[in-house]
Amino acid sequence: MIKYLLAGAAAALMIPTGMAHASDTTVVGPGTTIFPSVPLPCTIAAVGHNDAGENVALTAGHCWVSSPNVYNRDGRYIGKFTQRAAQWGNLQDDWAIITLDPGVTEGWFTPDGQLISSIGSDPQPGQALTKFGQTTRTTTGTVTALDGNVIHASTLAFNGDSGGPAYQGSALVGLVSAMDTSPQTLSAGGGTLFSGIDGIMADIAQHGGFHL
Repeated sequence: MIKYLLAGAAAALMIPTGMAHASDTTVVGPGTTIFPSVPLPCTIAAVGHNDAGENVALTAGHCWVSSPNVYNRDGRYIGKFTQRAAQWGNLQDDWAIITLDPGVTEGWFTPDGQLISSIGSDPQPGQALTKFGQTTRTTTGTVTALDGNVIHASTLAFNGDSGGPAYQGSALVGLVSAMDTSPQTLSAGGGTLFSGIDGIMADIAQHGGFHL
């Protein structure tokens, strides 16, 4: 049985004060830090639109804890959670959709400059996998195994990185879901569990869709 800790569920950070309505200078994109409702920072994987043409952002489902309202690091309101996977915390299908405020400007680059412009497919064992998270920023490791729609990789992540993009080149291939704390992984230096994009996209297609 895999032991894991949801990567956004144990951070002891405070929500910024002075929350304000989003303006046209508020940019939201892959790697944006978000504060859903309580002191649990998470990270956005990508921005795009749904089947109805609304601007939306993709992050981890377990980041939606209570209130649907979402704020950025500066305390600005950027939108609200509107859809998520049916089972909270299920790493196989750990996604949520944020419908963005009309005043938000969409971005396509992580804070470290990586373009996220397409949807890829689940990476395979032995391949390199890079992620961006608001805590550990850009890290790269190797995919070690696939377990259904869960990707095991040596890529480093920590609390607050949940929802951050996992990518190969400019293609989104998954998002940060949990830290792998199984003994065999810890003995090898640690690792991360990612929810794979194939399963996420198949499920989201039944709940309004997500398109870059």
